[in-house]
Amino acid sequence: MKKKYLLPILFFVNIIFSQNNLSVSIIPPVPICSAGECADLVANYVNIKSTNDYLVQSIPHGTNFPYTGGVLLDNSSDDVWSTVFDLPFNFCFYGNTYNQVLIGSNGLVHFPDGTQTQNGFCQWSFNSTIPNAAFPVKNAIYGVYQDTDIRTPPITSPSNQNVNYYIVGVSPDRRVVINFNELPQYSCAASVGLQTSQIILYETTNVIEINIKNRTSCTTWNGGRGLVGLQNQTGTIAHTPANRNTGVWSANNESWRFTPNGNSVANFEWSKNGVFYSSANPINVCPDNGDVFEAKVTYTNCDGTEVVLSDTQVLNVEPQITGIPQNISACVLEVESTATFDLRSNENDYGINTEDYDFYYFASLSDANNNVHINNPTSFVSSGQTIYVGIESFYTGCYVLKNYDLIIEHGPSSPTGSTTQFFTPGQTLENLVVNGQNIVWFDAATNGNVLPISTPLVNNTTYYAASSTSSGCLSGRLAPGRLGVLVQETLHVDGFNKDSFKTFPNPVKNIFKVSYIKNISNVSVTNLVGQEVLSKKVNALQTDVDMSALSSGTYLVKVTSEGLTKTIKVIKE
Repeated sequence: MKKKYLLPILFFVNIIFSQNNLSVSIIPPVPICSAGECADLVANYVNIKSTNDYLVQSIPHGTNFPYTGGVLLDNSSDDVWSTVFDLPFNFCFYGNTYNQVLIGSNGLVHFPDGTQTQNGFCQWSFNSTIPNAAFPVKNAIYGVYQDTDIRTPPITSPSNQNVNYYIVGVSPDRRVVINFNELPQYSCAASVGLQTSQIILYETTNVIEINIKNRTSCTTWNGGRGLVGLQNQTGTIAHTPANRNTGVWSANNESWRFTPNGNSVANFEWSKNGVFYSSANPINVCPDNGDVFEAKVTYTNCDGTEVVLSDTQVLNVEPQITGIPQNISACVLEVESTATFDLRSNENDYGINTEDYDFYYFASLSDANNNVHINNPTSFVSSGQTIYVGIESFYTGCYVLKNYDLIIEHGPSSPTGSTTQFFTPGQTLENLVVNGQNIVWFDAATNGNVLPISTPLVNNTTYYAASSTSSGCLSGRLAPGRLGVLVQETLHVDGFNKDSFKTFPNPVKNIFKVSYIKNISNVSVTNLVGQEVLSKKVNALQTDVDMSALSSGTYLVKVTSEGLTKTIKVIKE
């Protein structure tokens, strides 16, 4: 059925983030069906913001990254910081740039600022909420900060129960994944369950995610306190999820995302054919065929470096269907007023590959506007009308409406003329004289075969002439409509000197002049039904024949000289 295409309503979300690769993507616009049409272009991209502030969101749990398989933290002692770990990219945290971290065995990551020592003691005791300038570890990500014990024992399977870290992805979309996997708590050991959580740092976006697979309070040690959140270097700003600040709480299969929420660091722009076009998004464009639009976003990191991402979209205008459908005619009997039409018989007139399009047929313009189409287009009964054709592309949905006429035709009048005509050897059907419309010759009175006009005449053979309309509707649909013409070869015609025989003018209005090198004895004029309408006796080399009294039409003028005759066809105006 006919599709109605409207420009879509496009929503652009300022903060877009997922664990898929960081990119810019242009949503393919609706097809541009004709020159001058317009379309909306919208680009999806991550609108990265500065880290002066963070948006805290609960997200569905189900990390894409395993909790094992990374570089292991030394588990020979408890409450320990790792050696300094060099990040493969610069990471912005509360407005500062870092390329190193310390990983603490008690479920936290610290950005080195001189307050903590690599391979040194990682404080386990805390009792205040954040932000707090006196908090034991600041400039850190807590996820989950609690007093876990990584020694063996209480660890029973060091290859699985450990603190580890690894890097995944490629620039500018790498991630640092830090795992605290199946760790017992100090004092409670495994009696309250093993603790598993994960911290993920995202390149370029500076997003932080914390996945908590299992956290259960050990209420007999350190007050059972745990903490999820972020805190700046001075302890004056912190961000925590609701009910996950320092306190006694338990969690299973929950995840939190900390998205930078300061000023935007993304500069977005469109270009058209390599020239700046607009910084708006979305934009409405009215392209020429083949215009190339590029969406480009430049991210300026907190260290001043830039990351540039882009996507392009070529806008093509659908080729126009310029073919004009021919009217379809039906030849019916004189007593008939309707005919059965195949409405699809002219589909090749449009100059397109019909397999790439749907065709819908409508009995009126109103039906076309209301999508009420003809269900039987190959056998449609009509007394003559205008048909509307909707043509729709399979691939773009572009739609155009054409129209043509159904025409009822009755056969023309049968041709008239002499039923016996003479010829000379070498003449063809073209030399026979009949009066009618678009004469078609047959070899039989009914049915039979159509004969080419170049068919040589054969002595004592009857040929049958029918009149025809321009669409091929023949005379005599109800009654015999062919004129039979018997042809006979003219004797001695070769003795008539054609080069010396002169006639003019032809066509003639009044006087028709005839001359010959020998005496002309008689001139007669007959109409095409064989009736003699004028006769003149002559005894001279030339004569004038006054045809002014004759009606307009075609006549046969026969000239006799010394027993020989010559017949010519003359048009009377």
